[in-house]
Amino acid sequence: MPFLQKAWDEVSRDEPNQPPWKHRRRLIYGAYGLGVFMVLFGMVQFLFDTQAGVQAIAGGVSLITIIVSAYTGFAAWQDTRLYGQVQHHHFDYDGNSDG
Repeated sequence: MPFLQKAWDEVSRDEPNQPPWKHRRRLIYGAYGLGVFMVLFGMVQFLFDTQAGVQAIAGGVSLITIIVSAYTGFAAWQDTRLYGQVQHHHFDYDGNSDG
């Protein structure tokens, strides 16, 4: 399985000057792949054992939801921490939709 070996080499390579978001993004993609696998496995398992299939699907969907929520939330937190307060642009709005 050369694809799995290539993927493992990509994830496990050590880059000392790598920005931390690249490593976090790799972990997120790996966990997201695990969640998708759990959903697909649960769909197949549902044919043989409905309770195990339901639990696998629920676990996969929960994992994906947690990943997306945490990634979005912490990205917003990091942006405000690094770049300070968000600048709000105030536009003069006269009610016309033509701009």
